[in-house]
Amino acid sequence: MSLATEYFLLAFVCCLGVLQIVANANKLRGISFFKRPTLGYLFAALIIIGAISWFFITEDRIVPGLTGPDMALWFFVGASLAVITTLILSSLINRRMSPSMGDPEPEEKGLGVLKEITYFQAIRRHLRRGKQR
Repeated sequence: MSLATEYFLLAFVCCLGVLQIVANANKLRGISFFKRPTLGYLFAALIIIGAISWFFITEDRIVPGLTGPDMALWFFVGASLAVITTLILSSLINRRMSPSMGDPEPEEKGLGVLKEITYFQAIRRHLRRGKQR
């Protein structure tokens, strides 16, 4: 596997883990993979530590390899794919999620809406509101 591919995988997995930490720390149930925050934190820690260990233990990384712009590009691609993966997977995992207080319209705006509903549910709600206007 090339260094670029390995770096992309490192960035992707670590960003996926960080997104789960952020989701649990901010109670964003709509993008969390787990109902219990403890499991989310454990999952995140394991994949981040695992990815970093794999990346640095399997090869000698103190040699010239990727240039700065190449690293930035692969980090951007990995991070972007981690966000897309998180939004899709969490929406599928939590597809039966409904607002916790039975309120069909969460009062939160922006990312705060993900405390009560999934990303796909938020998109659907936004599109429905647009048709009503």
